[in-house]
Amino acid sequence: AGYRATWVGLGTIAAYLLLAVAALGLARGRLATTPRAAAIWRALHATGYLAWALGLLHGIFAGTDSGKAWVIALYVACATLVLGAVGYRLTVARPAVRTAAPVRVPTTVGATR
Repeated sequence: AGYRATWVGLGTIAAYLLLAVAALGLARGRLATTPRAAAIWRALHATGYLAWALGLLHGIFAGTDSGKAWVIALYVACATLVLGAVGYRLTVARPAVRTAAPVRVPTTVGATR
């Protein structure tokens, strides 16, 4: 495993992190049931940004086509768009603090008192 082992390893970590973030996204309704749990879920879900950065580094330093102009242009465009979106999100589009949805207790149909 001598071929750019560090960068290939970072790509592997990025892939596993993206799988974990996807699983967290699918399970949000079950995991984020209280305000504290929702905050923890958001923090864990934010690791998707780390996974993206690791994946980009993997591509730049371990990619076999990384020296080609069109690949460099894709890396630059991708980084520019993502960093711009993150910057916009952090400065302009600040979301309101959300709370967990109230838990509904099902009622029995046809029940009498």
